Amino acid sequence: MLQNAPDLFYEALHVFTEALDDFNPNSLYTKFSPDRWSGGEIANHIFKSISGLPAVLQGPVEPAYPGRQSQLPMLKTMFLDNPGKMTSPVFILPGNEPIPKELLKEKLLAVGEGVLIISNSLDLSLVCKMVSFPGELYLTAEEWLSFSGWHMLRHSKQL
Repeated sequence: MLQNAPDLFYEALHVFTEALDDFNPNSLYTKFSPDRWSGGEIANHIFKSISGLPAVLQGPVEPAYPGRQSQLPMLKTMFLDNPGKMTSPVFILPGNEPIPKELLKEKLLAVGEGVLIISNSLDLSLVCKMVSFPGELYLTAEEWLSFSGWHMLRHSKQL
């Protein structure tokens, strides 16, 4: 059985921000391989990713069509069981400006807590129509929250 989406998001947010504690200010933006992001870049990517969630969740919605298949199993497999390197959409690529670790953690937690407050007032079964997941797939609010949680957990393992 899959975990409740807001609980998953909350847990993943805290696992991710706690993983940042392993970095000292001098190592946060150190790249251990030229083709990989630093810990700070990963955190910036996650921040950009979850910063867009409030607009998506509060944007236009519609009921799921009858017989719609849940995308949760596919999303979970894609982000937790796939060791391959993925390509990030341009709009959530990390920026070039280093952000101090404590400020980055504060920003992540503030945005994440905002997402959770918003999610408490939503019908998570509704399909969010503001933006599609790559491949023209519209996700429910539950799927967006779960995807974001698995995305953070995937990157937590990379820190």
